[in-house]
Amino acid sequence: MPEYNSTALSDVMVTFKRHLRESQAGAEVLEVLDNPSIGVVMLPECFTFSFGEEHRGDFERFREPEYIERLKEAVSHIEPNLKLTCKDFETDIKHEVFFEHTSTGIQIRRTPEILDI
Repeated sequence: MPEYNSTALSDVMVTFKRHLRESQAGAEVLEVLDNPSIGVVMLPECFTFSFGEEHRGDFERFREPEYIERLKEAVSHIEPNLKLTCKDFETDIKHEVFFEHTSTGIQIRRTPEILDI
């Protein structure tokens, strides 16, 4: 999708959501993503969902393997990448989970990296 086309992007979002509905975990994700208090930016290269402090628990839950796998599978059916973001207002750190299309499939990056010491 090289140029911005709101109709085409809306169609892609419908496809993404349809694939999320295929499982219980995906349906749970979709219920939260459809909440009007979740910010969404749809650009040809990436769909970004921004979680506010009131949805921090949902953001953390969606970082668990069963949710990551459902999101990854749904992203594999669309062209744009996917980014989930949540800012920690106590530490001022922005947390992200980025699902990126690569030549080897969907790669997932999390920032900041959390290290066990």
